[in-house]
Amino acid sequence: MKCPRAFTIIELLLAVVLLGVLVTVVYSTFISSVNAGRRAVSVSTRYARVARVLEIMGRELESAFLAATYRGGSNAEPVTVFIGEDDTVFGRDADHLTFWTLAADYLLTGSGDADISEMAEISYYWEADYENDRLALWKRVDQLPDREHAHGGYRVRILDDIRSINIRYFDGREWLDRWDSRENYKLPQAVEIVLSVWDREGSEENPSFFTLEKVVILRLAERKVGYEAQYRSGGALRR
Repeated sequence: MKCPRAFTIIELLLAVVLLGVLVTVVYSTFISSVNAGRRAVSVSTRYARVARVLEIMGRELESAFLAATYRGGSNAEPVTVFIGEDDTVFGRDADHLTFWTLAADYLLTGSGDADISEMAEISYYWEADYENDRLALWKRVDQLPDREHAHGGYRVRILDDIRSINIRYFDGREWLDRWDSRENYKLPQAVEIVLSVWDREGSEENPSFFTLEKVVILRLAERKVGYEAQYRSGGALRR
């Protein structure tokens, strides 16, 4: 009776090598799947955050207003303004916006005071990280009307890793890159916001980004505030 043939050392080594290759392939596939899932969750979270910021900006802009109230004696300036500044940094759009609204949202500021007035001066502006070629988006809230537009109140950082922010203003005929109610005495009829954000999961060699945009119709744009005539005649209400 013959004894069963045993495996040779070469056959055992070959089996071990094949098993190692199989384990490596399975492990690599598993790691790739985990990383892809992690990246998808990260991008989804970032996307939701940016969308939330745009939603809040849109709601505040919908209730933007101007009032015929001035301060400053003979050099009177309007207390409420709508100012959109066109700027660039890193060769990309980096615009600023300051306006008064009847629907200030404090969710992004972390304020839990339910008695805070919804009427406030709001600024959205950027600060540059020149080392990393990125921007941070800040929000300023000021409930005290004064002539120091874009100053005062308190501020909070609401978004990081901004690639660009472009804001345009529709005057009823065309889209403009800047707006100043101290010059034209009115609100734009609509505002377009285009926000591009770097993808944190992208590589340094091939960075990627995503872009969201929103067009907002200003509900009070057609309301006549009448302060152009008051300002020119010197009859503005001063406090």
